[in-house]
Amino acid sequence: LKAMIAQIEPHFIFNTLGTIDSLCVDDTERAREVIGMFSDYLRANYHSIALHPMCSMGQEIEKLKTYTQIEQIRFNRLNVCYDVQETEFMIPSFTLQPLVENAIKHGICAKKKSAGTVTIRTYSDGKDYIISVSDDGVGFDKAAMQDGKVHVGIQNVEQRLSILCGGSLVIDSEIGKGTTCTIRVPGEHRGA
Repeated sequence: LKAMIAQIEPHFIFNTLGTIDSLCVDDTERAREVIGMFSDYLRANYHSIALHPMCSMGQEIEKLKTYTQIEQIRFNRLNVCYDVQETEFMIPSFTLQPLVENAIKHGICAKKKSAGTVTIRTYSDGKDYIISVSDDGVGFDKAAMQDGKVHVGIQNVEQRLSILCGGSLVIDSEIGKGTTCTIRVPGEHRGA
């Protein structure tokens, strides 16, 4: 849990503070709004990770919405869509943000000039709960994940899913089309 708290992307924190700084000059009301969102984000994430290793999907989505609202202010060409059909099941806290963060940073922002969309979807196939985080960004060759580098965020998500709820993560990507991360959580984790 201490590692997860330390894992919250420092770049996101610094970039958000930079966004607030520039808004203070151009749009003080919007700056105040972002400060409030950022404060809520930090409070919700630090408390939930430290005190509750598991949370309902509904709680995870609410925390994620604050994060994506801030990112949309930073990147006006970013679209975020939610197709949330199931929320009454438990997952490890702070599971989705590293995946969405990667979709934005490595998928959408890598497109340079064109807009992009990240879609978060939850549903049940009758047996498991499925969560997908997909982007229409640049995609990548899956062999690139075998580059010998430690992909801490992805490994953290995989390990916590496996240990805390018997879940799994599969990543599919196609260069020029985007990436989809699919999480499966066994149906017995129903309850919020």
